[in-house]
Amino acid sequence: MLLKLQNKLPQPAIALILSTGTLALIWQLRGALLSQLAHLGPRSLLLLALVASAVAASSITIHISYHTKTSFSGALLYLIAVWFEPAVAMLAIGLVILCALLIHRRARCLLWVDILTDASRQALAGFAAAAAHDLLLDFPFDLARLGLPAAIFLLGDLFSMPLLIAPMSGARPWHVLRLNAASILQVDGAQYMVAVPLAAIGLYAPSLLPLLAAPFVIIYRVFLRHYHLQDSTRTLLENMADTIDLRDPYTGGHSRRVAENTAKILKQLGIEGHDANLIVTAARIHDIGKIGVPDAILNKPGSLTDAERLVMEQHPVLGADLLQRYPDFARGVAIVRHHHERVDGKGYPDGLRDDEIPFGSKVIAVADTWDALTSDRPYRQGLAPECAAQILYRGRGVQWRAEIVDALLEALDQGALASNLPSALDEPVPA
Repeated sequence: MLLKLQNKLPQPAIALILSTGTLALIWQLRGALLSQLAHLGPRSLLLLALVASAVAASSITIHISYHTKTSFSGALLYLIAVWFEPAVAMLAIGLVILCALLIHRRARCLLWVDILTDASRQALAGFAAAAAHDLLLDFPFDLARLGLPAAIFLLGDLFSMPLLIAPMSGARPWHVLRLNAASILQVDGAQYMVAVPLAAIGLYAPSLLPLLAAPFVIIYRVFLRHYHLQDSTRTLLENMADTIDLRDPYTGGHSRRVAENTAKILKQLGIEGHDANLIVTAARIHDIGKIGVPDAILNKPGSLTDAERLVMEQHPVLGADLLQRYPDFARGVAIVRHHHERVDGKGYPDGLRDDEIPFGSKVIAVADTWDALTSDRPYRQGLAPECAAQILYRGRGVQWRAEIVDALLEALDQGALASNLPSALDEPVPA
C-alpha cells in the first residue's frame, strides 16, 4: 500500500494551502460579510433556497472518467455568485460544497483533505466570478456582465480540478486536465448556457424562474444517456463476450472470472458506485476484440510465432474500435484498449507507463493475469494458486501497480503465501 500512500502525500498540503487561503480571505472580508448578511432582508430566503437546492443537486452527477464527475449544482452556484455580493457568495458556495461532500463522504469514499480541497477551490472560483460581476455592474451589455462571471467560474473550476484529482488518482495534473477538459466543458458548458439567461430572468422577471427547471432536466437526461452505460448495451456486449469465450474450450468463462476478481479488487480498495460498475463491465468484455483474431491463432496449442503474436496483440485495439460504436460506453473504451499495458511501459498496444494507464485497465490487468496463470491451457496445466500469487507478487511495481496486486492477493487470501515463497519460479507471465 506504499504507492497508494505516496500518491496521497501531496493532498494534505494542497488542502491546507487552499483552505487556509479561503479562511484568510473570509477573515479579511469579515466586516463586509457581516454587513452584507445583515442587509439581505427578503433575499435571505432566496439564498437559503439556492443553497438547499445546490446541496440536493450535488447528488445528481455525471461521471466523466474514473475519479472525475460533475454535478448539476454548478449552475446554482453560479447564480449565487451573480445574485449576491462576493463575500456572501464565497461563504455560501463553500458551505454548499462542504455540506454536499459530507453527506456523500461514505458513499464516495472521500477523505477529509478531498473535502477541504474541493470546498475551498470552488469557493475561491465563486468569489472570483462574483467579484467580476460586481466590477461589470455598470456595463451596458447583459451578455458580457453575466457571461464573463460564468466563464470565470467554469474555467476556475476546470483548471483547479487537477489539484483535487491528481493526488487521488496518482496522475499528472496536466494529464488529468487533458483527459477530462473536453467532456467537462461540454457538460458544464451546457449548464451555463442555460444558467446565464436564467440569471438575467431572475434579475428582470423572477416570476418566470420555475419554468426553466425543464431545460436542466433535459440536459441531465441527454448527458446521462451519453456518459452512462445503458442496460441494453451492457447485455449486448456481455453476450458478445460470452460468444468469444466459447470459441476457446480452454478459456470458457474467462471473462466472467476476470470480472468477478476485478470486483473483489475494487471492493478491497474501497471503490464502489458508478466507477466500480464501469470497470467491472469493462472487465467482462475486455477480450471482445478477439472476435477479430483468427481461430488458428486464438486456439493454437503452443507458443505463437512473432507474426502471430503481433496479430494477437491487436485484440485490445480491435476491441476499443468495436466499443466506440456504443456512445454510452465511451468512458470504458480506453479501459479495454489498455488492459495489456504495463507499469514499466513495456506493454501494448501503446506502451503507456504507470499513471498514463487508466486505473480500470490496471485493475483488469491483474485480474486477467491471475486467471490466465491459474487456468488450464493446451500446452500446460493451470498453476497452483500459491505459484500464481508469487508471480504476481514479484511483478508488483514493475508490471502491475503494487496496491492492486496486494488487493487481489488479500481478497484471495494469498498475500502471506506470496511474500514468503522462494523466488525460484520462472513461469512466463501470459500476454
